[in-house]
Amino acid sequence: MENLEPVKIGWKASPQEDLFIEKRIAEMSPMERLLLEAAMRMEPPATAKELINITYQVKTCYGMCYPAGNDYELGEYVMQYVETSKSCTHAFIDKEKLGHHHRSGLKPGLFINGAYVFQTGLTPSIVYDGSNLSEIKDINYSVKIKLSSESNKDGVWLCLPDYSEVNGGKPDELQVALDKLGVTSLQNCRAIEAVCVLPN
Repeated sequence: MENLEPVKIGWKASPQEDLFIEKRIAEMSPMERLLLEAAMRMEPPATAKELINITYQVKTCYGMCYPAGNDYELGEYVMQYVETSKSCTHAFIDKEKLGHHHRSGLKPGLFINGAYVFQTGLTPSIVYDGSNLSEIKDINYSVKIKLSSESNKDGVWLCLPDYSEVNGGKPDELQVALDKLGVTSLQNCRAIEAVCVLPN
């Protein structure tokens, strides 16, 4: 499932848009990048403007079941976080069928990089209108921390808040970032940089 062909881009961006896109993607968290890659495979952007707009709204326009690299793992995810049942019944549930059934009830989606990503049905609003690159700001987080680990010295951005606790324990920003860093806890990470959009 993960050996997908590279997304083919059939349009050209201006030099300013190219630089903006490169910087924007470099500053995205692993979860945002995962959602963006899925978005580009499901609905390849027709213009640089479309790509820039979707980078700011991947969490609005796309949902994620993680970890879930196939129907069996999706079934396990559904058992744990969606249709919670007593653990004594888990051995009698066909997890592959459950995962497939759950997928059929969602908007179109795909398995990618250990997750099932699906469309929410919402349409991205206009952030970039083709002339306002210098005015665009990313305010879809409170605090963003760049973390590194022994196995990932370059590090990744973690966008907070993480909504796992208020969403029944469903893995969110933190879990995807820890997996990308190859660690199981923040104790095994080092903070390199931090950005905050809140005043003071």
